[in-house]
Amino acid sequence: MQLEEKGANVIIVDWNETEANRAANEINGLLSTSGRAYAVKTDVSSEQQVKHLEQQTLPSYGSVDINLKSVYLMIKYCIPEIRKNRGNIVNMASLNGLVGQRKNPIY
Repeated sequence: MQLEEKGANVIIVDWNETEANRAANEINGLLSTSGRAYAVKTDVSSEQQVKHLEQQTLPSYGSVDINLKSVYLMIKYCIPEIRKNRGNIVNMASLNGLVGQRKNPIY
């Protein structure tokens, strides 16, 4: 939440549009500053969808700081803007990367 509280716009990227909207609405409900959260349905394992995400968001927001699951594709399409605008990459992971779950063996 620190990024949003400092006025940053945050794009919640998820293949599950309902969950992305829920997360964005939750963040927006907690904010009292100019930062906003927006949801964009994107399967980050799809090169075409990630490229579309970059083309859809950069014109609106002007720079990119990456906080995502699929680092490779996002960096592939966004690194030129990150370099140009001195953006940042913030990698996050799930506990599922360290501890498996029943009925979810190939997270």
